[in-house]
Amino acid sequence: DTGLDGSTVLVVFETLGSPPLPEGMPDPAVVISPSVTAAVKAARVALPAASYAESAGTVVNFMGLSQTYAPALKLKGQALSHSEIIGKLAAAAQKAAE
Repeated sequence: DTGLDGSTVLVVFETLGSPPLPEGMPDPAVVISPSVTAAVKAARVALPAASYAESAGTVVNFMGLSQTYAPALKLKGQALSHSEIIGKLAAAAQKAAE
């Protein structure tokens, strides 16, 4: 039982510096964020995410060159990268559907 009574579930992914949710938007069911924000406080479930400084990845610049970057800081607490969070949520959803 998710405790959700509506047919629409709002999931919000935030990064550092994300703007506040627009007025009139329903409270999110799940917020994935690197910091405590108004959306996190309003969410039914809040998942700690790594900030850009705690993440590794690859970006492709305007010239088409890929550039990799490594974490500058170690993860704090229970934070995971956004991709790890999505992978764990997908695995849990698949398991629940079986």
